Amino acid sequence: MILAMASERAANEAQLAAATAEVARLTAVERSANERIANLTSIVKVLERAQ
Repeated sequence: MILAMASERAANEAQLAAATAEVARLTAVERSANERIANLTSIVKVLERAQ
């Protein structure tokens, strides 16, 4: 039983580590997307002024 609990804990810790890495990756993707959105918004404003 103790071995099963230790194994389950190790599996949970591995899942937590994977989830933490995924959150970090998604945070970076969001930051990049926000930068691209800001860039595109500024381009749209320039084009609107040019009309």
